[in-house]
Amino acid sequence: MCSAARGVRRHGSPVIIAWAILFFSIASLSLSEAQLQVGYYNYSCPRADAAILRDPGNGPGLVRLFFHDCFVIEMAENAL
Repeated sequence: MCSAARGVRRHGSPVIIAWAILFFSIASLSLSEAQLQVGYYNYSCPRADAAILRDPGNGPGLVRLFFHDCFVIEMAENAL
């Protein structure tokens, strides 16, 4: 009786696991498609491009504001 083989669990080969992750990553790329395109807001909000061109700092400023507000709220909730 070989005692060395007893109690040893064999998991999948790291190469097989890597291939599986790569396969499922590539397969999921075809399932997601971007819906935005150039001119997306031409009909629903025709003045959006003009507003963005007038002050290009508004977009990044809003993103920063939301990030910092959410961060502060989350930190306050975790502290309680």
